[in-house]
Amino acid sequence: MNKPLFALVTLAVPLAVGAQSLFFAPGNLAVLRVGDSSQGLTNSGNTVYIDQFTPGGTLVNTVAIPDSGSSDLLISGTAGSEGGLARSLDRSALARAGYHADRRAVSGSLANQTGAAVPRGIATVNSQGSYTLFQTRTTVYSGNNIHGAASDGTNDFWTAGTPNGTYWFNPPLAPVDVADGFDAAFATVGFPLAAVSLTSAQACREICAATAWVA
Repeated sequence: MNKPLFALVTLAVPLAVGAQSLFFAPGNLAVLRVGDSSQGLTNSGNTVYIDQFTPGGTLVNTVAIPDSGSSDLLISGTAGSEGGLARSLDRSALARAGYHADRRAVSGSLANQTGAAVPRGIATVNSQGSYTLFQTRTTVYSGNNIHGAASDGTNDFWTAGTPNGTYWFNPPLAPVDVADGFDAAFATVGFPLAAVSLTSAQACREICAATAWVA
């Protein structure tokens, strides 16, 4: 039997919420899962799920991330560096990153695909369990891994990956490489550093690529 890969556990709640009912309950855990018992884990991509558990380990519900169509976002079933999941600074959503491709449409490793063939993307699941693909780009992490994403919840995202480290996304603007030359990037585009309480691009890179996120 093929077993799913539980890529990362994050203390995802409480998430901020308006008048609508909560999908994620305060105090529970959100777990990013790769694949299921019907899928063999493969480097060409697997379906991603976000499972909600109580602290005692009881499964509450699941969000299935699309693996085909206009909002699909896969990750590799064999890459231990992928699958980062982070609660946004304003507690409104969970942020993640991946590959914008249909499952079974890629031959060979996802990470080895150029950005032109398989764009890299950023997405969120909000407190009501609603999934949104915010942006895909062909120019970031081409031919290599995208590890994860963090967000402040106000349309600013930071990604981690290889080889260029951290990019700042502010859709629909083009991403800015802030792994190096941080001061120049800040001066050029007004990088909202204070909004996320980070001290450097290196700090963001370390957070995004962490194997566990405690929110």
